[in-house]
Amino acid sequence: MAQTAEIEQMARAVAEAHPEYKDDDWQAIFDRAQAFDGNVLQAAQLYEADKDRIIQSYLSTKPVPHSVTPTAGAGTASDVTEQEPMTLDEADKAAHAWLAANDAEEFTG
Repeated sequence: MAQTAEIEQMARAVAEAHPEYKDDDWQAIFDRAQAFDGNVLQAAQLYEADKDRIIQSYLSTKPVPHSVTPTAGAGTASDVTEQEPMTLDEADKAAHAWLAANDAEEFTG
């Protein structure tokens, strides 16, 4: 009876530390705990270590697609600064200046 209470207490401590654990996680932890005389804390530590090792192994062997490799200067965004609202005349002048700078006669968008 005392051992059951101790196991339940250890399980509560693990559950508080890892609320994300699902049924499969708990099954793996309790399976490991049997090898350690019911020590759920030790089993949970080993479970986390195994999980981390498996994830790191997977990530280190997973190839990175070439299309994901960033090109120097690509994908950068220029800083957008907030400006005071323009009058219609100022906006028209700015639009004409942009069209002239971009070798366009008119906006055809």
